[in-house]
Amino acid sequence: MCKRIPLSQFRDGMYVAAVDYSWFRTPFLRRRFLVQDVGQIERLQRSNIHAVEIDPSWDRSVPRSIERVITSESAETSHAA
Repeated sequence: MCKRIPLSQFRDGMYVAAVDYSWFRTPFLRRRFLVQDVGQIERLQRSNIHAVEIDPSWDRSVPRSIERVITSESAETSHAA
C-alpha cells in the first residue's frame, strides 16, 4: 500500500512509487526507485516535485521491527477514534 508524503518528510532509504510531477521532466531514468543518498533527494527538490508516493514494503529507512510497531500503533489509534 502506497502512502503520499510531502517531499520535506522524505529521507534516504525510502522507495519512490510515484511523484506529483511528470516523470518525463525528472532527472531519473525510472519512475520507481529506492533513494539511496541525499543527492537523489536534492535532485527531486530541484525537479519541482512537492510530494511523493512511497511504498513502505520496499522502505529501507526504518527497520522492519519498528515499522510494525508504528503500523500497529496507528491502527489502534484509528480504531479508538
